[in-house]
Amino acid sequence: MNGSTKHLPALPPSIYPGVQFDSHRNSLNLLRLIFAVTVIASHATYLGGYMTEPTWAGLTPGRWAVIGFFIISGYLITGSRNSRPFGSFVGHRLARIYPGFLVNLFVTVAAFAPLGFYLAHGSLNGYLTTGTQPAQYVLDNLFLKMRHWDVAATPAGVPYAGSWNGPLWTIFFEFCCYVIVGLLLCLPAARRRQQVVIPALFVLAVVLQWQAGPTLAWVKGLWPGGANDVSLMMQLLPSFLAGATLYQLRQHIRYSLPGAAICAGASVLGIVALPGWGPQLVSPLLGYIIFWVATVLPMPKLLRTQDISYGMYIYGFLVQQTLVLLGVNHAGLPLFLVASIAFTVPLAITSWVAVERPVLSLVGKHPIAWRPNNRPLPIPGLVKAGS
Repeated sequence: MNGSTKHLPALPPSIYPGVQFDSHRNSLNLLRLIFAVTVIASHATYLGGYMTEPTWAGLTPGRWAVIGFFIISGYLITGSRNSRPFGSFVGHRLARIYPGFLVNLFVTVAAFAPLGFYLAHGSLNGYLTTGTQPAQYVLDNLFLKMRHWDVAATPAGVPYAGSWNGPLWTIFFEFCCYVIVGLLLCLPAARRRQQVVIPALFVLAVVLQWQAGPTLAWVKGLWPGGANDVSLMMQLLPSFLAGATLYQLRQHIRYSLPGAAICAGASVLGIVALPGWGPQLVSPLLGYIIFWVATVLPMPKLLRTQDISYGMYIYGFLVQQTLVLLGVNHAGLPLFLVASIAFTVPLAITSWVAVERPVLSLVGKHPIAWRPNNRPLPIPGLVKAGS
C-alpha cells in the first residue's frame, strides 16, 4: 500500500447498497450544532438545581454529545492533515479553536465574572484581588489546559458553584488528539501505511480504556498527578480515532438505513454488555450512524457556510450560570432551557462572525509553512468550511 486511496476498489452497490459520504454535501455543521445544544440541555438539569443529569451506561447526554463531537472531529481533522503540510495543519487547527477560546477567557473576566461578583457583594470592590484573580484566570488557562474554574471566588450561591465554564476541559484533550494524529503522520512509515496504522491505534486506545485500572497504576508510577489527564484522554481518544478510521476507510464504506440500523443495534449491545469501555469500542459504529444521518438530513442553507456550534459549546455554560445568578431558573426547567439557548445564540454568532471566521480567513490567505515534512500527504484531503 503506497498511502494513496484513490486506486482502492469501491464495493459494488449491488453487494452493499448505500452511498459514500460526500465531504462537500452533508449536514455535519447541523449535527455539531445539535450536539452543542444537547450539552446545554444536559447541563441545565443540575446547573438550575432541578436534578442530577440523567445518564445511560454511566454517561450523561452531554458526554454522549462530546463523543459525537470527537468522532466528527477525528474524521475532519484526519482529512485536514492529509491535505496540508504539518505546519499549515497546526496553524489551521490553532486558528479554529484558540482565538475563540482566548476571547472566551477575556469575556469571562470582563463581563460575566464582574456581574457575578457584584451580585454576590453589592459592589466590585475586591474583584481584582480576591481568590483567583482575573489576570490569573486568563494567564493560567492560556494554554488550553483549564487550571482555574472560578474568578474571584465566583460564581457563588448557585447549585454548581466555583466554575464559570465547565465544558472548556474538553478543548485541551481535543487539541491533544490533533497533535497525536498530526505528528503520527509526519512519520514516513505511518504516512504510507496509515490505513493500517490509524485503525491499529484505535484498537490500542480501546484496549487501554478496557484495562484502565492497570494502565492508570502504571502511569501513576511514572508521572504522579498525571493519572487523571490520562484517564480522560483514554475515554476520549478512541472516539477521535474512530472518526479517523472512518476517514481512512471512506472509499470502502457505503452509508444506508439498514447499515445504520445494524450499527445501532450492535452499539446498544456493546454499550450495555461492556460497561466502562463499551462506548469506546463501538465508536466506529456510532460514527457510521452519525455520518449516515449527515448524508440524509437536510442542511439549512445558512449553516452550509456558517458554523456557530463551537460558540454555542464554549458560551452555553457561562450563560446558564449567569441566568441562575439572576434567578431565571426559578421559572422552571423548560423556560430556563429556552432562555439558555436564546441568550447563547447571539454570543455564538458574534464569536463566529467577529473572531473565528476572520482568523480562519486570515490563515487561509497566509498559510503557515513550518518544517519538518512540509508537504501534503498523498491521500486527497477533505476541504470543508469551518472544519
